[in-house]
Amino acid sequence: MTHGRILLVDDDPHILDSMADWLREQGFVVAEASDCKSAIECLHHHEFDLMVCDIRLPDGDGFDL
Repeated sequence: MTHGRILLVDDDPHILDSMADWLREQGFVVAEASDCKSAIECLHHHEFDLMVCDIRLPDGDGFDL
């Protein structure tokens, strides 16, 4: 059973991987992005119930997403 779709955005691969793994274990469908450009691409092609985003990203500000 899935609980919803979550987009995770973080430029630290260790944080991204550990959060994604844990959320998947809880039954969520998880997409991952490491920068604003990738996150915007995901948002254009998929619908999400929640986005969890780092504030400081290499190509922009997480608040702008």
